[in-house]
Amino acid sequence: MNIIDYLLLLLVASVIFTVIMEFLIPDIPQRFKIVISVLAGITFYLWAPSVHAYSQERLIERMLPRIPYCSTYAKEILIKDDLPYGIAGSADHESIWMSDSLTQQDFKETLVHECGHLIFDHVVKGQDKKKHFGRYPYVTNYAKTNEHEDFAETYMIAYFYPEKLIELSTLYKSARMKMNIIFPLIYGSTGQGTTGGQ
Repeated sequence: MNIIDYLLLLLVASVIFTVIMEFLIPDIPQRFKIVISVLAGITFYLWAPSVHAYSQERLIERMLPRIPYCSTYAKEILIKDDLPYGIAGSADHESIWMSDSLTQQDFKETLVHECGHLIFDHVVKGQDKKKHFGRYPYVTNYAKTNEHEDFAETYMIAYFYPEKLIELSTLYKSARMKMNIIFPLIYGSTGQGTTGGQ
């Protein structure tokens, strides 16, 4: 959540508490109702980040078993509030760091993307498979960065939006090669299944 989200939460909470106070305790002077509502809004504002972090942790618990190989290789997944500006997530050989300021869908996509890095490092074996990444066509602009980001972005797109990769594979042989490497990792050897997605 960013500062605007928190300010909106504070405003909404204060208005809700003001309305509740108006109906529950109509005899209290208006200035006391406003003070109580603002204090209640501030309390809610201070409480909201812990609720947000809890919901992100629950999201990880629900998603991780549905992302093939990720729970095997991700020894820890940390939600951080101090990642550099503009960095949604990061991964090394066995850890994933996630920004705490992402929307729910961005959080999901970033988690799958970061798992893609671990899968590229641990599961995709051989230069004959890895050589297909870092080449046109790219599923996102960020995929153009290097072969690692291309794999992670393509993995994320195949997981959430497989139709986009299928469409690209009808147009480009290199996209078909990427799909043939990634789909079995997500959907099993047939390329069909229910593991990926929301």
